Amino acid sequence: AVIAPIISFYLLKDTEKIKSKLLCILPERSRYEIIELCREVDSVLSRYLRGQLIMCAAVGVMTTFGLLLLNIDNAMIIGTIVGASNIIPYFGPFLGALPAIIIAAIQSPKTIFWVIFILISVQQIENCIIAPKILGDSVGLHPVIIIIVLIYGGSVFGFWGLVLSVPIVAIIKVILIYILNRLARVDKG
Repeated sequence: AVIAPIISFYLLKDTEKIKSKLLCILPERSRYEIIELCREVDSVLSRYLRGQLIMCAAVGVMTTFGLLLLNIDNAMIIGTIVGASNIIPYFGPFLGALPAIIIAAIQSPKTIFWVIFILISVQQIENCIIAPKILGDSVGLHPVIIIIVLIYGGSVFGFWGLVLSVPIVAIIKVILIYILNRLARVDKG
């Protein structure tokens, strides 16, 4: 926690120096192609992060709407918390659900069941419908591939598999397309 901001400061401060040193290491004849490949990987990761933020916003809006239907106080604030916490795999939805459940318990214990039902329903809609579509569109993978990658990544690698499987497959796709394009150019030339 203490070292990360210091390292971040120096990396940001010396970004251009680091780039120029790395460029000198790269072979001169393939330098341009490697830079283009890195830009494409950066683009795919940026689109993935945007997709994650869109999903968080969708979860926040759906949660807010559901809580407003139940007349829960501070529905917009709770929806924002649920949406923001959704970016944390596994634990985020539980952490975001706590304020909603606590406020429902204080306001009207009868609504706890319905609040939990809404939160679970929103998560199911997000996991089964929204996530595969948005992530698939953002990284250029079919929603079925996203679902398979998430299931496989989660079952084999657990938490980290869920977090990293989609961006890793997207990066692999970019690299494979690069290799295939390069091979096609060699065959033509």
